[in-house]
Amino acid sequence: MNNKFEIIKINNNALNAFISLDEVKRIINNKNNSKEKIVKDFNEKIESKKFNKLYKNLIKTICKIYKFKNKNIWFQKRPTVRVFFENEIGTSYHTDYWYGHGKNTHTVWIPISEINKGNGLRFVNQSISYVRGTSLMKKNLKSKNLNKYNNFLNKRSNEILIKRGEAIVFNSKTLHGSPKNYSDKTRVSFDFRFFTGNDFGSKERNNFVKFKNGIESKVLIHRNSWLKYIIGGKKISTMYQHILLNEFIKNNKLISHSTEAEIEKLNYPILDSYLYNEKIKGILVASKDLIPNKYLKFLGKNKFNKKIGFALENTITKI
Repeated sequence: MNNKFEIIKINNNALNAFISLDEVKRIINNKNNSKEKIVKDFNEKIESKKFNKLYKNLIKTICKIYKFKNKNIWFQKRPTVRVFFENEIGTSYHTDYWYGHGKNTHTVWIPISEINKGNGLRFVNQSISYVRGTSLMKKNLKSKNLNKYNNFLNKRSNEILIKRGEAIVFNSKTLHGSPKNYSDKTRVSFDFRFFTGNDFGSKERNNFVKFKNGIESKVLIHRNSWLKYIIGGKKISTMYQHILLNEFIKNNKLISHSTEAEIEKLNYPILDSYLYNEKIKGILVASKDLIPNKYLKFLGKNKFNKKIGFALENTITKI
């Protein structure tokens, strides 16, 4: 794999089984749909079983192309869907490494819609090195002149117009961007990242799942029933605790059938009870700040044969 980008073929049948081009056009061309509704529709589709099948197929394709035989490969657990509207300002030129991804991590970018001149992904010419690109961004941050920075790199970049059924793969130090959609067409795509070893950068391990030879070798998130545990009287809104926990459950594809609120005036009897309840495999809390130190000292030890998840910190550990 070179240090800029390359185009690979993906299984077009799997892509069409997930969503056809006609369906994409119906969604983005529906004048009754607001931008918020369009983004919501595609985000919901990313969470579907059809997309899950496509994603597993993509992971196997990546492992086969790059010959990851007998290697442990980490893949982003939930790909990111992006909707780039016509005449919209998008992302300035950047590298994914600047955003905390590992130095040997790679991104796979896949269009769901057609790509037209003016709305493709742009890659900076190899004459602009990563070091020079970083220097240019630092100067821009000081001068606060983002337009000058993007215009300079626009003249030194190429727009890549790939087709449905193709993907672009590039490493985390590759300068790329979509400063503006100059076309009259909305672009829809999704992307995810993968790496071997422990190249997490500053990203949380909980956001990735490990595979071996394209087959999942370890499930990081326990899929058995979790308890949503709410604690009042802590100056943290119980309503927003529910919101945080629901999003955490959705993003990590957990299963939760029960919710309990702590008895505020006593010494955590509800938490004590569920720590020893064999039917509950894990407990979800909005934040570590809600748990007394006497429980925090057990983190990572699995004394109770359970896991505990903290939504705000986006972590899951043993307790």
